[in-house]
Amino acid sequence: MNIGPDTISARDAAIDSYGEKVSALLNLGEHPGSLPFAVIEKKMLGGKGELFLEDRYLEFRSNGGFTKLKKQESVPYSEITKLQANNASNFLDWKFVGTGGCFKVGLVYYGSIRGISPRDIFWYDIDNFPERSGAFYSLVSTILPRTGLTGELKPAAVRRALQDSLEYFQGTRSLEDSGMKDTVGNSLYPRYSAMVEAFTRFLAGTAASPEAAVDDFLGIFGDLDRIFAEMLAVLRDSLSGFKPGIFTGDQQVFDMGERFERLSSIWYLRQIAALHFASGRLDAEKVRHWSLKVLKPRARVRMQNNRKTVSIELPGPEVFEQALKELGR
Repeated sequence: MNIGPDTISARDAAIDSYGEKVSALLNLGEHPGSLPFAVIEKKMLGGKGELFLEDRYLEFRSNGGFTKLKKQESVPYSEITKLQANNASNFLDWKFVGTGGCFKVGLVYYGSIRGISPRDIFWYDIDNFPERSGAFYSLVSTILPRTGLTGELKPAAVRRALQDSLEYFQGTRSLEDSGMKDTVGNSLYPRYSAMVEAFTRFLAGTAASPEAAVDDFLGIFGDLDRIFAEMLAVLRDSLSGFKPGIFTGDQQVFDMGERFERLSSIWYLRQIAALHFASGRLDAEKVRHWSLKVLKPRARVRMQNNRKTVSIELPGPEVFEQALKELGR
């Protein structure tokens, strides 16, 4: 189940129209509108839905009138033992894997912008993103505390994962010592993938945390500024041999583009935490603005004179310096 730009409005309309029938069909004992989240769809040949109850995930298929149940599967949150995250620059997709089944919860950051592919642009929908990211965060905050994942998402474990991954990113720790080998060992960009995974664990940890752990996670949130600044410094130094502006090439350009895409993924993970975990708990001045400008470069493929060219517009040193300054470095 993905929460995209139109999901919430479509969900509300479908629940208003078919909620009572679905409740009766599944013997819920409550209206789907009162659940943590529910998506119901009526198709030409039948109906289907994904419902997130307080204690379990439920998926069903029915006839078009929602009066005859064709299929039903349920996964108790208490059986979840693994979280598999697929975090891209414009979406995230979290797969909750249990002993008897699995389900996904995804969040679309943005789609095509004025005909431009989402992978070719960095975009932040300041008006609508907070609502749908809030729906995502609220949902995973219902699921995660009831799973078997809470031990690995405790503040001490999350802090250690962030610092070990940063040291691996900087080249001062091996992949084996970082604890991320099983997660990112097959990645083409393991250092960046390790940092994305560490930030994922942080966000999941905030959603899973009991009230007693909130202060510890707020402390980690404040330290993310330092961690991201260290990452930007490493990226800046890796580009020091290239002049700012448009750079044309092939694999090297794609490699550069992948670095910026993974930074964008990290920016969004932190932004969700800033909006829905830190906001209201920390003073506004302690929730720093993270630069958007430094995230914009993308490897783009164009046809020129019947030939394919791959290019990227690299930022100048002043872009990195401004971003680092905003992070307090």
